Amino acid sequence: QTNSLSGHKDWVNCLGMVVNGNKAISGSYDGTIRVWNVLGWRCTQTLKEHEGWIEKLAMTANGKYIVSASRDRTIRIWELGKEEASGVISDHSNAITDFDISSDDSLLISVGRDQCGYLWELPSAKKIAKLHGESLDFNKVVIGPDKRYVMASGSEGKMWLWDIEDEPEL
Repeated sequence: QTNSLSGHKDWVNCLGMVVNGNKAISGSYDGTIRVWNVLGWRCTQTLKEHEGWIEKLAMTANGKYIVSASRDRTIRIWELGKEEASGVISDHSNAITDFDISSDDSLLISVGRDQCGYLWELPSAKKIAKLHGESLDFNKVVIGPDKRYVMASGSEGKMWLWDIEDEPEL
């Protein structure tokens, strides 16, 4: 069966789905995030704190939290069912280009066009470390499944690999 979901007032830029498949999330250029019940084909929640369009969003594997990055240079952590973000990350001074959540939902890594990468504790949004690399913009980032390694890509064909277990100063 095919259905459409409507409610955003501008382009839908990013999507996510919870592991069990009964909830979906969408982020739009209208600055909102919507949570959808895909079984009932309806919006169950609209999140509106961002002041710019939504660049990326994801739901934690346990389905308890949504993480969103916006053109307003913030990352917000939302507890599903609550209207206000439970954590706000505003350390990036330029566009946030990517983030990744560890497989056990305990860590978040974010990178951006400000030549910075940060490692955060989830869901508290407590900063654990700043990732150092050459003074180039980061584009994509991933946390390894064992949470030992973080890999990022950037401009000029470069990639970086950090052993976060052996390098506490990062």
